[in-house]
Amino acid sequence: MPRTCDAPRTAPASPAELVADCLAGSQRAWAALVEQYSPLVWTVARSHRLDPADCEEVYQLTWLRVYQSLARLHSPQRFPAWITTCARRESLRQYQRAGRYVPIGDGSVLDRPTAEHGPEGALLSRERRSEVLVALSGLPTRDRALLSLLSADPAPG
Repeated sequence: MPRTCDAPRTAPASPAELVADCLAGSQRAWAALVEQYSPLVWTVARSHRLDPADCEEVYQLTWLRVYQSLARLHSPQRFPAWITTCARRESLRQYQRAGRYVPIGDGSVLDRPTAEHGPEGALLSRERRSEVLVALSGLPTRDRALLSLLSADPAPG
């Protein structure tokens, strides 16, 4: 049974109680939910090694998604796991939006100068590069992205 909208509490509420109170329109319950689970959202965002601005974006988008979807939450007692998943998904989306993937040809091992000099060395380098690019194009996208990141100079953190 939901509590009256903004009645004071004496004991900390469970996630299910807070969710029920939020759905009943309690601003206090929403504030308590945000206060209690904000550190979790920040921790998830930072664990994806996003820069501070991207972490703020993840934080805001996660809480927006939670607000928009709270009524569809099937198991309110599992709110901590649910918001963790939301924050993880937003972190991954932000990582992709920020363009963290280093494409082949942008500082990768293929672009490093070789020790060979002269026209023969340049020809061999072009042929080697061409063979590597053909081999890479046959790989699945996920594998190409991984090899691209591993060969980036400087390597991502």
